[in-house]
Amino acid sequence: MKIFYLFFYPLIGALIGWLTNTIAIWMLFHPYEEKRIWGLRIPFTPGLIPARIERLAQEVSKAIKDHFLSGSDIKNILKEMELGVVLTEEVKKRIKKSAVLKPLTIFLDNEYLKSGVNKAAQQIIERLEAEVVGGKIEDLIRQRILCDFHPQKVEELILNVSKKELKYITYFGGILGGIIGMVQIVVRI
Repeated sequence: MKIFYLFFYPLIGALIGWLTNTIAIWMLFHPYEEKRIWGLRIPFTPGLIPARIERLAQEVSKAIKDHFLSGSDIKNILKEMELGVVLTEEVKKRIKKSAVLKPLTIFLDNEYLKSGVNKAAQQIIERLEAEVVGGKIEDLIRQRILCDFHPQKVEELILNVSKKELKYITYFGGILGGIIGMVQIVVRI
């Protein structure tokens, strides 16, 4: 009879540990919507991530704005790509393509035109920087996350990145449960 317990407790402990960790990981993402019985909300519905998707979107957009794409970053990128030169070239292309405006091509290399376009480019850069610092980019990113990232997409994204680690968490739950089962045997002896 004791040999039965030597296998039973660790096996049951491992099964419980593995199962609870598997369920806990599943509950991070599921169910996607709130569930009700007789008008009463079932606890832990929706899952953690679907329930906090707005907060997640807010934190991700804030992190992108604060750490990855600040106003000064956008300003530097646009300066590096010489926005004034790009705009001047685009104006030249469009004027040359137009039969009506083609006679104006003699003015395209005029310094007045170049300085005007460069001034407009500088204003665009400053306006973009102000929009980022003012939070409009953060709001845009947050709205895009909320519109485009259904909790199922978030789940797929997280699982694609961390499937192996989450599997190890479930295995660790089984191992820990098995160890606890062995401790129970020692305590009972």
